[in-house]
Amino acid sequence: MRLVSTVAALPNLSSRSRDALRSRDVSRSRNAAAAATLVAFISFATAALGQPTVPAPAPSTSASPAPVPAPLQLAKTHLQLNPKATTEIAISGGLPPYTVVLSAPVAEATIDAARATLSLRALATGSATLSVSDAAGATVVASVLVAPNAGFVPSDVSVALLGAPGPDFIAAQIRAALQRALRPLPGARIVLAATPYPENLRPGERLDVAVRVHLDGANRYVDVDGIANVHVIANAAPRIEPATLFYSDDPEKVSADGVLFSGTLSLGRSIRLYYYHQAAVTGRELAILLDSPAGTAQVRVVGQGAGPNAAVMFVGQSATFRYLDGRARGAGVTLDVPVGAPVELFAGDGPVQAADLVAGVLDVAVADGDPVRVTVVSVSEGSDLRALLGTGEVPSDGRHRRGEYDLSKADPLALAYRVGEAEPPPVSVGGVGGALPNLRPGGHGLAGDYGLLRPLDFTLANPTDAAASVYFYEQPIGYPVTTTTYFDGDPAPLRVQCVKTAGKRYLVRAFGVAPRTTERITGSYMTDGGSTYPLTFGLSPAAPAAPPATMTAADGCFPKSAVPAPAPPAPRLP
Repeated sequence: MRLVSTVAALPNLSSRSRDALRSRDVSRSRNAAAAATLVAFISFATAALGQPTVPAPAPSTSASPAPVPAPLQLAKTHLQLNPKATTEIAISGGLPPYTVVLSAPVAEATIDAARATLSLRALATGSATLSVSDAAGATVVASVLVAPNAGFVPSDVSVALLGAPGPDFIAAQIRAALQRALRPLPGARIVLAATPYPENLRPGERLDVAVRVHLDGANRYVDVDGIANVHVIANAAPRIEPATLFYSDDPEKVSADGVLFSGTLSLGRSIRLYYYHQAAVTGRELAILLDSPAGTAQVRVVGQGAGPNAAVMFVGQSATFRYLDGRARGAGVTLDVPVGAPVELFAGDGPVQAADLVAGVLDVAVADGDPVRVTVVSVSEGSDLRALLGTGEVPSDGRHRRGEYDLSKADPLALAYRVGEAEPPPVSVGGVGGALPNLRPGGHGLAGDYGLLRPLDFTLANPTDAAASVYFYEQPIGYPVTTTTYFDGDPAPLRVQCVKTAGKRYLVRAFGVAPRTTERITGSYMTDGGSTYPLTFGLSPAAPAAPPATMTAADGCFPKSAVPAPAPPAPRLP
């Protein structure tokens, strides 16, 4: 850089001006020298670090790129309309203008470019695919359904319960009441939001709860959402003591539509319904209908079903457990049966798949009104099961597990033991010959005692001066069997896990008897569906074997080899 003195270039200036310019030239020289020194230092530092200097980029002469539009989107991609209804959907992103195409003429579709909205006006029931494209060729797709609503969510539903029901029973009856009130179209499914319920209700107590309901139209009907205010009251009622057993287990495996069982009860003739059916194919629905062909009636129902589940022994024992627990609580529901309008009871807890079992035990009594017909039906999912009312029962599968039986003929399971004396003779239940004769002409006896409630009645005497233990045991015949009993005063029934070793005694319950006392133990027992009988019970002073912890344990009914423990990790080298 070459600096020329301003003072030398302007000789005619005054001495004061010359001095000012000379001072400015000195300052400029010093600044230039400092700048040169800084540039030299930066160059030296950059070279020392091994990083070459980068020249400043030349200014660009090209134009800035155009902004990229946001992706093309619809506010909804599943569009549902009732017939003659209209709806609007917002369009965002993409590059206008937009075009719309429908694969079928179920609706009229138009686009409002100014408002960036798509309007649909239903023309005919059916389904179609809707495609919206933009000027750049991007496309977004939506499904369109024009159909009636899947059902109607009422604002208020009342449920009249009996006794002191627990939360599972309350939930089941609320669901059943909503199912009856909603009347979903065939194939639609009810989905209830999780709702907490109290541990139990006492007679005279009320429960008011808002339940969020979703009716899934299964792509056949328009989905419906709403809130139903459910009003529950628990009332006291006398225990139902059924006179007749209605037994429905034929055919056991169902694959076609039809009536599986039908029978009639009336004032003064209460019944116990025991049903046990397994779906042979997916898409079965099993239900129980109550109808009064001649007039109106009010009925009381105690108990609830179990399943569906492919673990048949689990479902069978769960059905017994729920029945014994509900009977002890008096947990039931009161239902009004209008003339010509059947009331549906629900046999299980959800949709049925192939190999799933649905089972249950219900006590049913007419509290007022005309005779009521009980019908167990199997239909394909989505069919109108009410169309089967009044038709004949489907043919037997050859096992003859269908009929009506006189429950007054049931013997108690009675045992007595006196400490220090010989054991009492054991008692056998569920014999092949059948404990009860069939009231239907030509029908077979009740094998397995299924649905037969036996009173438990034990007398334990201890005349000694020392406390003694007495053991209630069971002894299988070599086939899998579970046991469920209820002892009066207990909070819940007692479950005993599956056992099967022939001739081996397994513990059901131990009792302690104080010195110089006699105790009487009472309760109820019913055989479990899915188990194999006969089964022997007895009392002994000798402790029997504990039942297996699980069905799949090494000594369980269905043992599974233990999974080998993983190999220890290899030692790490230092």
